[in-house]
Amino acid sequence: PNLKRAVPRPRPSAAATGMAELAQDLSEIAGKYNLPEAVLAIFRNKAVTSSAIIAKTFQDDDEFAGFFEEDCGSSKRLKLALKMVYYDALQCARQGGEVLRASDSPASSEAPSDPEPPEEEVQAEDEEDEESEDDGDAAPPPPPPPPADDGRPRWVP
Repeated sequence: PNLKRAVPRPRPSAAATGMAELAQDLSEIAGKYNLPEAVLAIFRNKAVTSSAIIAKTFQDDDEFAGFFEEDCGSSKRLKLALKMVYYDALQCARQGGEVLRASDSPASSEAPSDPEPPEEEVQAEDEEDEESEDDGDAAPPPPPPPPADDGRPRWVP
């Protein structure tokens, strides 16, 4: 019988299919957060292939996660993993000396500063402090309750 042996065909290269491979830095970050291969394929299709590209393209983690939401779905787990990928990619890009995209608004990772209280409240607090200083006759707070007797000798100053 004339049997033909099945010869495995080579897969087309990434350049031939129009999909670039992920850079090593982004590949390691994606592996750290167990992103599914389907999500990585979308990264390649959308040309998000390195941490430098992420740093130059996206202003914040919400924009980055939202960019993939239509194609990848909107599960909370995936959205959180994408946000973590964004932060790690930024850190990697900074270490590599990349210039990050400037945002018009404060970075979402910065802790919000405490707003200054309105002037009226500050004056009211000052008045309360002055009143409490005038109350020299006010009774001192009651002493704390004695500790339980545990049989050890007490230290006396």
